Amino acid sequence: MEPAFTVVIPARMRSTRLPGKMLADIGGKPLVAWVAERAKASGAKAVCIATDHDDIARAVTSLGWQALKTSEAHETGTDRLAEAAAEVGFEPVPALFDCDTSELPTGLEETHHFLLSLGDSRCRLDDEAAGVPEGVVVRSPDRSRIAKLRREDYERTLRRRPGKK
Repeated sequence: MEPAFTVVIPARMRSTRLPGKMLADIGGKPLVAWVAERAKASGAKAVCIATDHDDIARAVTSLGWQALKTSEAHETGTDRLAEAAAEVGFEPVPALFDCDTSELPTGLEETHHFLLSLGDSRCRLDDEAAGVPEGVVVRSPDRSRIAKLRREDYERTLRRRPGKK
C-alpha cells in the first residue's frame, strides 16, 4: 500500500513578470487549477492551495479545491508552506532538487557555505533531530550512495581546524 500524503501548493499574486499568474486562464482554467489537478493525479489523498489572496482562494474553492489562508508577510513559498503545515497539523518533507555533481562543492568551507545558502529545510533529517532543520540529504541518481550533510557537523569541524576560529 502506498503511503497517504497531502500536497500543499503555495500560491500568491505578486508575480512581477506575469501579474496575476496563478489566475491566468490557460485552456479555460486558472493556472493554479492545472497545478492542483497534476498534484491530485500524483496519488495525493488531498490537495490544498495555501494563499494569502482572496481571489485565489475564491477561484480554487469554486473549483472544488481546499484553500488555506496564510499570512501576507511571507517572502517565500517555503514560509507559506510552513504556516500551512502547522495549521493543518502535518510535518513537511524535504524539497527535492537535482543538480549536476560538478556543481557541488568539494572542500569543507565550500560545503559549509553551500549548506548555509540553502536556508532552513523546515524538516528534520531523522528522529534524533527533534524537528530542528539541520541540513540536507544527498544521494546518487541510482540511490546507491546516500549521505546526510548537517550544518552543525561542518561548523564543528571548521572550528576545530588549526589556524581557524
